[in-house]
Amino acid sequence: MPIPIYVVTGFLDAGKTTALNNLLNKRLLEQREAQDMQILVIQFEHGEAVFRSKYSNCYLINFPKKALDQHPEQISEQIHSCLLERRCDEIWIEWNSVTPFAQLQALILHPALKNKCRMEKVMHMADAKKLEELLRIQGGALPEQIAGCDFLILRNVGSDADYDRLRQLIYNINPGVKIYETKQAEDIYLQVYRQSPVNIMVNVFGGIMAKFSS
Repeated sequence: MPIPIYVVTGFLDAGKTTALNNLLNKRLLEQREAQDMQILVIQFEHGEAVFRSKYSNCYLINFPKKALDQHPEQISEQIHSCLLERRCDEIWIEWNSVTPFAQLQALILHPALKNKCRMEKVMHMADAKKLEELLRIQGGALPEQIAGCDFLILRNVGSDADYDRLRQLIYNINPGVKIYETKQAEDIYLQVYRQSPVNIMVNVFGGIMAKFSS
């Protein structure tokens, strides 16, 4: 079976690494079945936070942006070698904020990986206080990441009016995408604890409370 890939996108300091820390460490701590899994975390960006796994079954590799720009095929081959050397049940990727998402898709579709992995879910992290400005001043990478995500997590929402304005802005890029706001982390995490890995991913980082109508 192809190995599922879960991707966390977002601009620098949007909370991607914090999401990975909270999700994977809590999951490995509190889910006995997860402790038997082998998880590979791949970081293509370094922010202020540092990913630190507390468990030996969570393995981390990093690739600098220079390598991503100049030697993408070597990155695919290196990931392939890593998968041959150790068992892997899940792959989590923290994607570079200024690099087009199409480049990640190209890495995964490389002949060395395309039959071994599959893109499962893409979560986009966004800071509500910075999102509008970033969309104005950045190029196409940020809108592309929003357009390609399965759901979006908003941090630091100031008011309902701010949320409504940002929701419309996001819908203009990715119509109807599910949008969540980080609130009541522990309470909601306990409620969703035994859900599937994807649902745990959505809820554990900020204990997400949905603010949209389906």
